Amino acid sequence: MDKVKLRWRFLRRKLLINIATNREISERAVRESIKRISTTAPHLAIATMLVALSFLLFVNPATDTEQTWRNGIIFVNSLSSIGCVFSALISRRAIKKKYSLRFMNNFLNLVIAFVLITGLAITMIDQSVMTNLTPMMISITIVSTLYFQRPLRGIITFLVVYILFFLGMILLNVSPHILSSSLVNGMVITFVGCALTIVNWANFRRSELQERKILEQQAVLERMAYHDPLTKLPNRRFLDELIKNEVAKVRRGQTHSCLIVLDIDDFKLVNDTYGHPTGDEVLKEFVEVVDKLMRASDTFVRLGGEEFLILVPDSSLDATLIFADRLRQEVARHRFTANDDKITITISIGVASLNGVETSSDYYSNADRALYRAKNKGKNRIEVHREIS
Repeated sequence: MDKVKLRWRFLRRKLLINIATNREISERAVRESIKRISTTAPHLAIATMLVALSFLLFVNPATDTEQTWRNGIIFVNSLSSIGCVFSALISRRAIKKKYSLRFMNNFLNLVIAFVLITGLAITMIDQSVMTNLTPMMISITIVSTLYFQRPLRGIITFLVVYILFFLGMILLNVSPHILSSSLVNGMVITFVGCALTIVNWANFRRSELQERKILEQQAVLERMAYHDPLTKLPNRRFLDELIKNEVAKVRRGQTHSCLIVLDIDDFKLVNDTYGHPTGDEVLKEFVEVVDKLMRASDTFVRLGGEEFLILVPDSSLDATLIFADRLRQEVARHRFTANDDKITITISIGVASLNGVETSSDYYSNADRALYRAKNKGKNRIEVHREIS
């Protein structure tokens, strides 16, 4: 009994996951279907118009029944052609103007209904002179292969079509053997349409999930390339890309930005005393302390080891010095966890302005030189690089 319950829970969980996944990709499915309408509708418009013209020019009815049949085929195919033209125009405008998902979903449902109804109408008209289910088969094939529908929705749609077909055949009052044959063939066509819908959706779902996985992997790789794995901060490579835009803004006079280079004093002692794993934890705690004091617009970067840099945009040199001193005091005041001990650390800081002439290889050299002056003057202090007028 317990095995049955576990099995049921597993199947139920799997079903819920599949339903949730289908909902997630439904938006993409609708938009992809609209794209397919925009490309296929013009071809279908030409095809149905050619059918209408062929019947108009080359079919010569011999009886009133054949005349009614001919007129019906011409009318429905002409109507179908016009509908396809409007579908192409609306779908292309919806894509270009980026209409809402709700509009696109309703439009897709309308197109599906139009295709199936016209196919069913031509099939019913054909019954007056022949037992032909080809139009119904074509319309179901178009819907099940060209457009993406969630399986349950597609199955319900085709079952409704079959019920309408069944009622139509009853109302036509055809002979019993023709009725039986047509209903069986119609059932086969309906089941094939359901199967094609399921396969079409499964292929789309698989492709969509694979694409998502690839994008996620690319995002992970990009994050690994531009972020420090220990502290999760951006790295020097990320900063090199960011600084180009900032230097350009400074050069155009659009902003005044500064750099803060900071280094943890005597951090080697922490590693030697407590071990590198503990040193890594202290680094992460240090990042948290500094990060709480930063503005949303500031960028905190790990240059390597215990050396860090902060890009402070839209800030004067004096304001940046005040901010840097707050950082220095807060770090010195904080008690960091090192195994079972609480320790204190200090930082030395170098501050410099961006002048708009820096290159990717020397943009923080002024702040770096100021940092080393702070180190040489006793550490736990701030030095600033000022341009000589």
